[in-house]
Amino acid sequence: MVEVRKPTDSVYNMCIRRSDRRYGNHHLLYIMWRCSIGRVSRQALSNDMGIGEGSTRTAISELMSLGLMDSARKGVGLTESGSELMTKLHILVPRQQLDGLVDGQYNVSAILCGGAPLMTSFISTRDAAMVVGAEGCIPFRIIDGNVNSPFYDFMGYEYPDLEGAAKTFRMVDGDAAVVCGASNITIATMSAFAGLLDLIRNSSVEVPWL
Repeated sequence: MVEVRKPTDSVYNMCIRRSDRRYGNHHLLYIMWRCSIGRVSRQALSNDMGIGEGSTRTAISELMSLGLMDSARKGVGLTESGSELMTKLHILVPRQQLDGLVDGQYNVSAILCGGAPLMTSFISTRDAAMVVGAEGCIPFRIIDGNVNSPFYDFMGYEYPDLEGAAKTFRMVDGDAAVVCGASNITIATMSAFAGLLDLIRNSSVEVPWL
């Protein structure tokens, strides 16, 4: 289990307890993932997530209060605890994305390495993505070499080319993926991270802001 400093400051309490905050837990997960590949500016994060700079600053403050992030001239980045957490979660966003897998002009896929056993619900992962604004979503996994989707199996939908997608994304046995489509790439991306977060809730990894 990742050891995370237990914050007591007022900034953390404000972030956690405000019900009107203009960002969600999936935005926090995205920030953590983005910082895991290098330091980044607040402005870039704001643009990536489609939320205001003020909300982005507050989200970053929440993660800093948890001891997961720090700030420097080169931008915000992960602390040692933050890096340990992201290593445990092991999220990948493929460089090569595929359009046309689900409804929506833009399709974005995100992978939770080793997450296949966590994909147990028929609809919760898809619903988590749709709430954020996805026009289409398909969660799928590789188990014992077989590519399948619990949601599509349950609903009896015709599969898109998931085997081809898994090869393109370089997925391996035991991985889980969430593919989301939307009219713009920001919503598609945030929806994919909302889907991943639904899977992560089933894991043994402690995510401090949940």
